[in-house]
Amino acid sequence: MARRRRSSRLAVRRAVLAIGLVVLLAIVATTLAAGSPARLAAGTTIAGLDVGGLRLDAAAAVLEQRAQALQREPVTFLAAGRTFTLTASQLGVRADWEAAVRTAAAANNGFAPLRGFRRIQTRLLGANVEPEVRAYPSVLKFRVATIAEAVDRPTVEAAVRRRGLRIDVTPARAGLRLDRARAETLVVESLAGLHRAGTVRLPLVAAVPQVTAAELTQATAAARTALSAPVTLEVGSTRFRLARWQIAGLLRLPSDGETRSAIAGPKANRWLASLAAKVERKPRDATFSVVQGGIELVPSRPGRALDVEAARTALEEAAFSSTARRASVATFASQPERTTTEAKAMGITGIVGSYTTTYGGTPGRIHNVALVAELIDGALVAPGGRFSFNGTTGERNQDKGFEEAPVIINGELQTGIGGGVCQVSTTVFNAAFEAGLSIERR
Repeated sequence: MARRRRSSRLAVRRAVLAIGLVVLLAIVATTLAAGSPARLAAGTTIAGLDVGGLRLDAAAAVLEQRAQALQREPVTFLAAGRTFTLTASQLGVRADWEAAVRTAAAANNGFAPLRGFRRIQTRLLGANVEPEVRAYPSVLKFRVATIAEAVDRPTVEAAVRRRGLRIDVTPARAGLRLDRARAETLVVESLAGLHRAGTVRLPLVAAVPQVTAAELTQATAAARTALSAPVTLEVGSTRFRLARWQIAGLLRLPSDGETRSAIAGPKANRWLASLAAKVERKPRDATFSVVQGGIELVPSRPGRALDVEAARTALEEAAFSSTARRASVATFASQPERTTTEAKAMGITGIVGSYTTTYGGTPGRIHNVALVAELIDGALVAPGGRFSFNGTTGERNQDKGFEEAPVIINGELQTGIGGGVCQVSTTVFNAAFEAGLSIERR
């Protein structure tokens, strides 16, 4: 039993001794392999160029010399079957070789055993460092944009086209565009490299159409149906017949991602507005008319209005139907702002004041007097209300039809726009004064 314990202890001592010997040999080996930190480790490459074993300054010089030799040597780029050549000097491509050398050196430095281990690893596996590269940004963008303009192919969306009364479908076509951001990076990296071998393929991106011909099947069928025969639109007792060529002008075919045909667009809007003007009647407010010996109440009258959107919908349904080519649209009553009942409730039963003046003068003055009288004619001042002459007539200018005529300004007779208006305002004032109304400002 004791003999077994002694044998076990002896085996442990031998194992520890062997491990210690291996560790010692590893330390010695890595220390010997550590080399000088002033030189790059064997197996080091920068931008693919072997600079292992060189001093740091020598490595930077070799890299710079190689890059300078390639400044005007072109690189060929391929995109969409077309080739383009660029040089590093054209784009101002420069690499920071000294910084790249320092990075490569730092990756294999440290205290001697660790440095040796790292350098053994680099010798066996290799280590490449890519330098930081810069270029003239504006020149780079311009060159890549020029390539893009040459190779980009726009996407063609499927579309429904009208040629006269015939409807056709234009199929979709996928587009192609240069990925400018990735292309800029690839161009700079390729021109900064220290090797010129082969053609560099630039990245392209496929642009898929949003609308295909299959998605326009219903819109195409609807458009063809719309142009197949005339349509009759009944508004009350009035009928409006639209010929095929008229329907064609009102038809909006799908575009910008749409997939539906419709009665819409500027021409359709104008036609519907014209239809409304033909069938609508404005409501008439109740008012008062001066007659011999007094006044009489002119009763209000309801108007007639057209629901334009309902008319559009009805017309569209008839146009897109292969059988029911007739549609009806009802009008609705539009009410006046002042009804007969409301006018009676005001208690206006007679004339409270009047004043008359005779006018003449130049044609411009006569015109202005008649125009401003028309502007205030029918103005209704409700009980407790206020009347403003200027507020009712508004600014007197040429846009409203006023003309030049003699006016008195600061006591002098001159010519101005709206001459003669003062006679009307004075006449109105005198009528109000005679009626005993309160004059707040004049």
